[in-house]
Amino acid sequence: MTTQSSSSFVQRPGTRLGWWAVGLLAVFAVMFIINAAVFVPTAQGVSNSTWRQTFLPFYGIFLMLCGLVAGIVGLVAVIRITNAPGSSG
Repeated sequence: MTTQSSSSFVQRPGTRLGWWAVGLLAVFAVMFIINAAVFVPTAQGVSNSTWRQTFLPFYGIFLMLCGLVAGIVGLVAVIRITNAPGSSG
């Protein structure tokens, strides 16, 4: 006799939307680590750099959009699974 002790909510994604959310979250995490490890320390040593003024606004916007879209897509995936016909949740 086996018992299931873990919650059915915490499991691997079962839908394509769920996998998209996980992928976008991974991209967000990698970009966040790169930002903290590379761009923040170089900001203290450089006062006026052209590449920073050109590149970093787009990088920051893309970073925020990845995190926001990952959260929205994950929420939509959970809601669609919960409201699916035949679901017990």
